[in-house]
Amino acid sequence: MRSFRFNRFVAVMALVTSGVPLCGIAALAQTRPYEGIGRTPTREEIRAWDVTTGPSGKELPPGRGTAKQGAAIFAVKCAMCHGPNLEGVDAAPGTGSFFRGWVLAAKGTPLWDTNPFPGAAKYYAYPTTLWNIVRRGMPLMQPGTLTDDEAYALVAFILFKADVVKEETVLDRETLPKVEMPNRHGFVPEKLEDVPDIEKRGCYKTYGVCP
Repeated sequence: MRSFRFNRFVAVMALVTSGVPLCGIAALAQTRPYEGIGRTPTREEIRAWDVTTGPSGKELPPGRGTAKQGAAIFAVKCAMCHGPNLEGVDAAPGTGSFFRGWVLAAKGTPLWDTNPFPGAAKYYAYPTTLWNIVRRGMPLMQPGTLTDDEAYALVAFILFKADVVKEETVLDRETLPKVEMPNRHGFVPEKLEDVPDIEKRGCYKTYGVCP
């Protein structure tokens, strides 16, 4: 008895030799399109999702926040996953926790030490990376629900706890991109030609990752 795979191969070859275009074969293989499911997003919805910014911060929206403001928001919306002291939560068996979240700030941890993880505030090269994650992806169960002011305040709180900014520092679209992150030079430059020695491209002896 011939297999289904063999029979399908014979059918396809018959179509090809008969002059039917391959695009026609692909069309025959497609199922009927779904109807009545989903809808086109509104301009307001697209605008709410379109909040990503690059390292320069030129796309950052208006708003402002301080670490003191962020502390209250963090306690309500973030601590359950990241711990009250930003130490992270491990949902390992036996811990009794249903949540798991990264370490966000670990004071005094060397940048090259991956155990424990140094925290987002000491890992990311640009503060806008932290902003993007907070604004677009947090809280985990309700991503994108934070206001711009809340996002600025939370980033300020995280950076304050990591000794990157002072508690009274006001972060906004002007000041946030100017924050010098501890691991700013721990990544490969945007242009590899900025590293003249090709053997050192992507390798930083300061961080102990070179062979």
